[in-house]
Order: sequence, then C-alpha cells, then structure tokens
Amino acid sequence: MTAVVVVLSVLTLLNSVAVIGLVRQVGVLHLRVRPMPAHGVQYGPAIGSRLAVPPPAGNSLVLFCFVSSRCGTCAAMLPSLRAVASTLIAGEALTLVLDEGDEFPAGDLPAITVANALRGSRVPGTPFLVVTDGGGVVLTAGGIGSLEQVEFLLDQGREVRAARPTLLPLTDVS
Repeated sequence: MTAVVVVLSVLTLLNSVAVIGLVRQVGVLHLRVRPMPAHGVQYGPAIGSRLAVPPPAGNSLVLFCFVSSRCGTCAAMLPSLRAVASTLIAGEALTLVLDEGDEFPAGDLPAITVANALRGSRVPGTPFLVVTDGGGVVLTAGGIGSLEQVEFLLDQGREVRAARPTLLPLTDVS
C-alpha cells in the first residue's frame, strides 16, 4: 500500500510539472500568434517630426533602435535585431542608438553614441524603435520587446514611406 501511495505521489508531481510547462507554452504561443501592437501607447517622437539623431547617408528608410546597457530586454532583443538587419533591402539600415557614456555590446550591428539620445529624441525608455525616412523624418515609432513588434514597425514604416514619399517634417525636434 505504501509503495502505491509513493508511486501515485510521484506521478502527481510529474503531472503538475507537465501542466505548468504546458500553460507556459500556451502563453508563448499566444504571443507569437497575436503579438501586442508595438505602438499601443501614444508617446515618443511625433510622427512627421525630425529625429534629433542624424541618419546615416544614402538610405531611404532607417530603423533607429534606442538601447541601453542597463536594459535586459535590449540584450535579449539583439538576435531579433540581427535577424531584421539581415532582411533589410537596399536603401534600408538599422542603427543602434546609445546615450553618451553607455557601453552596450552591439557586436556586428552598427551603433552610434549621441549625447542625450533618449531625452533629445523624446524616447521614453529602451528598447524603443523609431523608423525614419532618409532625411530623419519620423514615419513610425514604438516600444519593442519581440521580433514581431520590430517587423510590425518596419512594415508600417515601409507603408508610410511608400504612401508619402515626399513627407516633410512638421516640427524640428532638435
């Protein structure tokens, strides 16, 4: 009788671990199927304004990803940012933006350091993606935390750029 109770207790414990793992996986799958929109909250640089960060020359679309060494999500986003950078077409660029004095391990991704990068660009926190045209005019922006959110903002920036190729800045942020 004691052996049966021990075996049933062990099986119950294993079943509990399996259920917890399954519930966690369902949550992950839900995020993959229907990610949160990247721009759900209205904050950051205004659409149509000129970003305070100078865009790299020769590009028609630039993704500025504001990151910080104090941000765990930023480090976790590096593989996703590399994946997006590898899919960019000619005339598109991804650049990491760091505050002056920040030592973020960018690796093979291009990065620039700008004094007061976050505050000067009205970026509320990191990681934050701003998509601009070649002249630095903001097309779309939002907080990011997954590959899907980066891809969403990239697609949205491409759509805006295609719809309004001569978008002029409405205000100057600098």
